[in-house]
Amino acid sequence: MSYGEDLRSEIAREAARLMCEQGVKDFALAKSKATESLTGGTRAPVPSNAEIAESVRDYLEVMDGAAWASRLRGLREIAIKAMRLTSEFNPRAVGAVVNGLATPRSSVVLHVFSPFDEALDFFLGDRNIPFDDEERRVLHPSGRELRRPSCLFLADETEVELVIFGLDDRRWSPLSPIDGKPMTRWDLPTLQASLADTEA
Repeated sequence: MSYGEDLRSEIAREAARLMCEQGVKDFALAKSKATESLTGGTRAPVPSNAEIAESVRDYLEVMDGAAWASRLRGLREIAIKAMRLTSEFNPRAVGAVVNGLATPRSSVVLHVFSPFDEALDFFLGDRNIPFDDEERRVLHPSGRELRRPSCLFLADETEVELVIFGLDDRRWSPLSPIDGKPMTRWDLPTLQASLADTEA
């Protein structure tokens, strides 16, 4: 392995540590911080998001062990409850719940589908669920950046984010920040099956 490749791997491992220990969620920020820490800001080979994600998985499996498995199971249990709650919006789980990269700061993220964005505000308000209105940037398969509204609320001290899409948006999935491919979306039966597998 060359010096450049070795440094690239070291930056990926440090970025993963920052994401796991300090709660950094953004890959670009984790890369920048790791590079600054290891090189003092000089030019260095930058690892891809996929390489960092793999380092995160390695870190969780080796350093976090049983705590990681328990955390992932807990996230999936909360996601199941949230999907049952929002069943009329055809929810789909994405992110850490699906890919398993459950760090201590990971949240449950669901894509929900509605004919109008405000429906989720009314839905949560009618059930007296406190929430915050936010906005999430997503990449359309065409490469266009879209801004979608989202609602954030807490369930068992875990953040749940409902990213709101139109009904026609069920035909496509945003591009993953990890590998640039369409995000994997899990429906409720798939998520329930994954939880059963971890408990078998």
